[in-house]
Amino acid sequence: MTDEYLTPEYLAEIPDLVLSPDMPDGTGAPGDSRRAQCAAKTMRAMARGGEIAWRDIVWAHLASAITETDPARLRAALAPVAATLDSWIASLDLRISTEPTSPDSAATGREAEPHALAAEAVTEKPVDA
Repeated sequence: MTDEYLTPEYLAEIPDLVLSPDMPDGTGAPGDSRRAQCAAKTMRAMARGGEIAWRDIVWAHLASAITETDPARLRAALAPVAATLDSWIASLDLRISTEPTSPDSAATGREAEPHALAAEAVTEKPVDA
């Protein structure tokens, strides 16, 4: 998959979009709860099988957050998504910093910290229906 759609022009528009209080959240759509339950179930199954990946954890957190329609509850539900993404980035930073022959192994300018979010995510409560 390429990032052809991530042109400088498109990326320059993102701050304006992000700061728009009028942009709809698009959450709480029909089927969101079912998708969240499926994502949580998949994450737990992958963890039991020893095949858990960052994408599984992020998707489960995001799918759960997307079920919320109340702005305050949505914000609270998005915090674990952001924290998990931060942990994934820290994990990538650690890998990048230990790849001596990688041409893309330049430091990112932030300290990479190990996080326990992956283990916590696997033991979270199931999503409410």
